[in-house]
Amino acid sequence: MRIFNRLRLNAIQFTKIRKYLIYAIGEIFIISMGIFIALNLNNWNHDQNVKAVEIKTLKEIQLGLSDDLKDLQFSLGFYRNCKNSSDILISHFNNKLPYNDTLDSHFGKIGLFAVLGVRTGPFETLKSRGMETITNDSLRLKIANLYDFHYKTIVEYQNIHIEHYSETRKMFLSNFKNLIAFESASPINYEKLLNDIVFLNTVKLSSDEAFYSIYAYELAEANCKELIFEIGQEIDHLDNK
Repeated sequence: MRIFNRLRLNAIQFTKIRKYLIYAIGEIFIISMGIFIALNLNNWNHDQNVKAVEIKTLKEIQLGLSDDLKDLQFSLGFYRNCKNSSDILISHFNNKLPYNDTLDSHFGKIGLFAVLGVRTGPFETLKSRGMETITNDSLRLKIANLYDFHYKTIVEYQNIHIEHYSETRKMFLSNFKNLIAFESASPINYEKLLNDIVFLNTVKLSSDEAFYSIYAYELAEANCKELIFEIGQEIDHLDNK
């Protein structure tokens, strides 16, 4: 009997131990799953926050570029008009044609330049947040290229124009009357200007500067349009991700 009692007690203890182990394993599993779910939820929240910041940054840049595009297109039209006026005067002077008052509107545009007011705030914000905020490598490089190359090229040309403009205005003040900024100027002595090689060279310089500015503005305009479109696509992609 003692042997049977001992076997029964051993069986009961084994059953208790097995139940305890099953319970312990169950608890470990539940705790592990809880930790796993919590970590994944935390990662999901982090990813959502990162995505929200990226979308916000892209929208800020897109809005800034939309405003920039308006300025680019206005300035581009301005430089095209300036180059057209300079070329008309060059042709007129090379052919030694007589004066007529329609030339006044062209005289008034010699040496003029546009000032581009780029909205750099969104790009500076991107840099402060980290360029990697934008996860699309190609898009990130295009944005940096527009701000760091195309816009800076325009500013460099702009600074050259400003330097030359101060000299051009001195010549205008001594050779023209009825000056209306950006609109017209009447020559005091047209025959004298017709034979003034310095004046002709100034007009040619104005045409050349306008040509290079038009080229720079057209590249910037094309890149700006492309970026506005691609940023829109990227925002849609992130929203649906």
